[in-house]
Amino acid sequence: MKALVIGYGSIGKRHADILNEMGLEISVLSKRPIDFDRTFHNIDDALNDKPEYIIIASNTCDHYSHFIKIRESGFKGKVLIEKPVFDKHVEIEQPYFDVGVAYNLRFNPIIQKLKDELNGKKTLSVHYYVGQHLASWRKGRNHLENYSAHKSKGGGVLRDLSHEFDVVRWLFGNIDSHHAIGGKYGDVTIDSEDVYAFIFKQEKCPVVSLQMNYLDHVARREIIVNTSDVSYKADLVNKNLWINDEIVSVDSDANLSYQRMHEDMLNNNCENTCSLDEGLEIISFIEEIEN
Repeated sequence: MKALVIGYGSIGKRHADILNEMGLEISVLSKRPIDFDRTFHNIDDALNDKPEYIIIASNTCDHYSHFIKIRESGFKGKVLIEKPVFDKHVEIEQPYFDVGVAYNLRFNPIIQKLKDELNGKKTLSVHYYVGQHLASWRKGRNHLENYSAHKSKGGGVLRDLSHEFDVVRWLFGNIDSHHAIGGKYGDVTIDSEDVYAFIFKQEKCPVVSLQMNYLDHVARREIIVNTSDVSYKADLVNKNLWINDEIVSVDSDANLSYQRMHEDMLNNNCENTCSLDEGLEIISFIEEIEN
């Protein structure tokens, strides 16, 4: 099967490497010269090569234009769009091909184990925290030059860390009400927000708190869940799940969730992958917060 990866930053390279290991024939569309065997610099040429699976991993602000170009080409395969789906909400007709949004944390074995554990239990409270200093995200590059530091390029924690919105909805249902506070308070970005905190009331949990930031000098991604008889702590950085005072190690190689997501797209017709509609709902939620 032929696959096209649009964009060859850190995430585009990861997709290309994983798909290559899965045995697909990979080509890459990149604006800049790169060290890759099959490279296109023009999207029309890349689409004329007849890929069957396309991953949009360009800058967030370019996702929509690439998506429209694919749709206008008459493409009939499958498309996976990196999160967030677009930099702003748009009304869009359902395309004539399968579309998924790459919220790969759904396929993280720790998150999946937590979801299984919570099945049938009454959830009483949740605290979710994710933070990592932006300068440590992409080694060897000035973080102020990355898209994350620029609002106009789709940067900022609301979009960069929107994985967390997808996870809380996937685990605890629709958000019925929310309170939010945040903005740019440090010097790690040019003009994008570097921290946000939320309190949610959700369909399956009355109290959910969530903080996301670009500021933490110690990378953390933790979910603490209290039920009537069990407390859980899912630690995605240290790859373990606490069930009360017992620790369960979970095999969660950095690429495993991406591989499982691609397998779901290719073999299971996007059964568990975030849908286009769900991805657009997250963008609507972000815009509601901003306004």
